[in-house]
Amino acid sequence: MLPIVIPEKLAVIFKYWQSEIKVGMRYQYELYTHLRNYTLDQRLEAYDDAYQLSEMSLKACITVTNKGYTLWQSLRTIASKEADFPNNYQISQQAMSPYQTSDNAFMSDNVLTSIAKS
Repeated sequence: MLPIVIPEKLAVIFKYWQSEIKVGMRYQYELYTHLRNYTLDQRLEAYDDAYQLSEMSLKACITVTNKGYTLWQSLRTIASKEADFPNNYQISQQAMSPYQTSDNAFMSDNVLTSIAKS
């Protein structure tokens, strides 16, 4: 499944609690967690990261604004794939998110990167 790309104005941004405060997004009937922000110049990197998630059977979404791109991952696929991929990925620290209020406050400051190597 390829990642979906939507204007951010169509999404509803919210905060939720999962061991800490995190940023989420709702689009249609799907809930997403924020992974990373990209500048306008990083468009290809955003699409590549989203495609890598989809290659791991994780549903991804990119929201677009006039300031850049935001990568989101479906909360459903996180829950359903935890048993399948318990150690196949790690979260690595990235630049501060505009949604962040303090250091390490949200998963949104991270990008999901695959470490599974055959």
